[in-house]
Amino acid sequence: MANTRRAQAELPRDGWRLDRAVLIHADTCPDKRALEFENQVITYGDLANRVARTATLLTTRVGRGDRFAVYSMNHPEIFVLLLAASRIGAIMMLINWRLTPAEITYQIQDCQPKWVFFSSDFENTARAIANNISGLALMTVDEIRIAREGLRPLEDNEGQDAPDANEDILIVYTSGTTGRPKGAVLSQRALRSNAVMSHDAFDMNSDDIVLNVLPLFHVGGLNIQPLPALILGASVVIHSTFNPENVLATIYNSAITQITTVPTILGALLIHPKWATTNLRSMRMVAIGSTDVPVTIIKAVHMRGIPLIQINGATETSPTAIYQRAKYIKEMHQNVLRALGEKNEELRSTENIGMKEKAVKTAKKKLMELMQREWNLSKTPIVWMVEEGERIYKKEKGEADRIEFEAFKNQLMAQYVEQKMLVAADIV
Repeated sequence: MANTRRAQAELPRDGWRLDRAVLIHADTCPDKRALEFENQVITYGDLANRVARTATLLTTRVGRGDRFAVYSMNHPEIFVLLLAASRIGAIMMLINWRLTPAEITYQIQDCQPKWVFFSSDFENTARAIANNISGLALMTVDEIRIAREGLRPLEDNEGQDAPDANEDILIVYTSGTTGRPKGAVLSQRALRSNAVMSHDAFDMNSDDIVLNVLPLFHVGGLNIQPLPALILGASVVIHSTFNPENVLATIYNSAITQITTVPTILGALLIHPKWATTNLRSMRMVAIGSTDVPVTIIKAVHMRGIPLIQINGATETSPTAIYQRAKYIKEMHQNVLRALGEKNEELRSTENIGMKEKAVKTAKKKLMELMQREWNLSKTPIVWMVEEGERIYKKEKGEADRIEFEAFKNQLMAQYVEQKMLVAADIV
């Protein structure tokens, strides 16, 4: 951690640039994991080499101020391309793969990239679109690795007119709620400011291991945690798509400390059968944004002993505009735990097992009966469920197997969230 902080401090403020901010760690900790994807580990040293050679590849068709596009599922080459764009002063456009071919065609015609890098999942669509746009070059994401082999690395500061922090680097199209989608142009300085806010919000450090499951075509997936983590010299684990069981397994197996979610994703984790039993001890916090967060979700995450931080913003703000801070959330979290009559360590404990099975069954039966009766009501406060669960637990505390009962209660809470369809209006 000390080396990372010192390296960042030595980087001149007027010389800040995304590739410099990230790849400085290739000098201080070259063997440290930067990215992990499908059991492939890319160290900071590897990342620096890939970026330098990819920058050379880009210059065969893309110059300073020119644009290229990425049409891909989540993949580490997206980060390589972004850092290479930073080195040569090019601008990367992110394509939302959920859009129709007509919508993608409009954005490409509007942005006018010279090159489109796509994953094999979208080859047919990419080639069909390119057939209607003159001069548009194509290359698969997997072909980048082959194409850059043997190329001379383009080192930092080569050339007399190196790009700086004031230049544009990213174009992300908005949803177009009032008309056609518009390309939000984000500068190097905007990404730096966003990173500063993320470091503050999540109390990030170089020891963090961030899991990203959000689509990288969104500024939220790219910029809320992954890029800020890389700037600090932390590690980022990438999933190509979201799968709740895979996420829970990765959190445990890779000792994930942070993850960014949206209510639908976090809700899917909460209702998964393994949410209640997965060891989440490594998790320092969960971030959530994009829309209002139901109280059900907040309560359910706090019940697992993990602070939940809310962030809000827009594509144009890279995306963070307002956020909660980790230190205040931790204080609030401790207050919640005290209100529930539990200590944080007790909630996370895997000890104190061996109480009488009969008492556990009695507590479970009582809580299930109460929940089934209350689910018939049109509006039931989640607070009632938490308080009732705690009351039953305390009554059986002298005999019940605490861990088994806690897991059962968490499962009931997840079922409640699913029953209410994650709609905040259902909560009094």
